[in-house]
Amino acid sequence: MTEVGYSPSTWKWNSPNRVYHAFCNTGKEPNRHLEIHAPGEFEGYYDEYERIVESEMGEQERTKARAELGERYGVRWHEELIPEVRARFGLEP
Repeated sequence: MTEVGYSPSTWKWNSPNRVYHAFCNTGKEPNRHLEIHAPGEFEGYYDEYERIVESEMGEQERTKARAELGERYGVRWHEELIPEVRARFGLEP
């Protein structure tokens, strides 16, 4: 089951461990959010993910690198949900 929530800019949300989630800004204004992970030791994930996103690798290589990164940090991507979310919110690839 997939749940979708909408929130104002001042909204707070708690995601329990092992509950998959995503954030999406469908508006025209920039989005900023603060994500806190407890316990720590997750900060390296974002640095490594940024290197993957900014690299010159192809899509298949990027998907593989992202999956390997996720394995190390306990993050699982749900690629199968991306088309549904794009269609639901009118987002371009």
